[in-house]
Amino acid sequence: MDVSGVSWDASGVMQNGGSNYIAWGPLHDKMMANYGTGDGKLSSAIENFLKTECGVTQAQINEVRRLMLE
Repeated sequence: MDVSGVSWDASGVMQNGGSNYIAWGPLHDKMMANYGTGDGKLSSAIENFLKTECGVTQAQINEVRRLMLE
């Protein structure tokens, strides 16, 4: 699997920086399969998850986005 230039082995584990191992592949796949919006963006899948499963409103997402981009 290759997402944004990052590769995972079949177990979903990737090595980053020599000694830092990150198991992200399976979570990424499940987020995209269950909450993806068809645009191929993980950020859209996360936003969809927050709205459908956590009850976060679009207004709240917009406010967090605004604060993070200040």
